[in-house]
Parts: sequence; structure tokens; C-alpha cells
Amino acid sequence: MEKLDKVETVRQKTGVSYEEARNALEQCNYDVLDAIVFLERQGKTQTHTAHHTTSANQHTISTEMVAAQQEYEQSSKKTRANEVLDRIVDVLKRLCNRGLEVSFVVDHNNERVLTLPVLILAILILFLFPATVPLLIVGLFFGFRYRFEGLQTSSVDINGAMDKVANQAESLKNDVMGNQS
Repeated sequence: MEKLDKVETVRQKTGVSYEEARNALEQCNYDVLDAIVFLERQGKTQTHTAHHTTSANQHTISTEMVAAQQEYEQSSKKTRANEVLDRIVDVLKRLCNRGLEVSFVVDHNNERVLTLPVLILAILILFLFPATVPLLIVGLFFGFRYRFEGLQTSSVDINGAMDKVANQAESLKNDVMGNQS
């Protein structure tokens, strides 16, 4: 029990002021029972009589405690904006985690050349769009193939679509170069 709790206990049991309760506890090495007896011997305690009540509210709560409780409840309530912000942050966390689980793979002549987390690819495209996208397109004409690993099955076959684009680029290159196979 902390000193403040002990002072409060002695004060409630004896009806003395906080200062008198603290002084009595100091005199008695913070022993609550000894402090109460000490105050009784000095005649400073109020005589309590037994009583019975049928009231549902037997303990009165100080106005300071009520105000503090209301202030705590108000401060702990989340505003609508905070809830929306929390949801957005959760979605972004899930997207980032998923972006680290799925990889963007670059192959050339059936050999893996590069593997990047999709999150890194998205950042490159976002910030270096003028360089990244044309580089990916030009890579198709030099025989590079792109695919994703770690994707869950979906209704759209992304890797199949990327293979079709690579085949079309190869066909276009052959048409332009005159090297039909």
C-alpha cells in the first residue's frame, strides 16, 4: 500500500484531516493500525456509530472523482476521423506485407536475372515512372520475360497475360527486324 493510500485509509477510519493522518503515520512508521490507535489515544478520532441503509448508493463519490472519470472517458473515445485513419493504416500495413511476400521476377533466356519484392517495384514505378516503365517495355524486345511469384490464384491470370505481352513484343520485333521464325 502506498503512503497516499495509507493516509486515505487512516483519514477515512478516524475522520481526521490529511495532515493529521500523515503525521500519525509518520509517528508510527506507516503502520495503519498503530496510527489509528495513536489518534484514538489523542482523542482526535470521531466516534462512528453503526447504521444500516437500504440505499443503493452507499458510497458517495467526490465531485473531483466524477469530473476526472468523465474527462478520462472523453479522452479515451476515438473520434470518427481516428477510426478511419486507423483503418487506412491497417490496410496500408496489409498491402506492404503482401508487397513483400509477392516477388517480381525477371528472366532472360530461361535464367533468372532479378527478383524484387513487388513493394520495391511499386516504389520504383511510383517515383521513377519515366525511367522504369519504358525500361520494362524495352526489356520485352530484348527477350526479357516478367512474372510474379507468390501470387494467390485469382480470376485473372497475370503471369499468362504477361507471357502474351512478351510473345507479342517478340513477334513485333521479328516483324520489324525481318527475322520470322
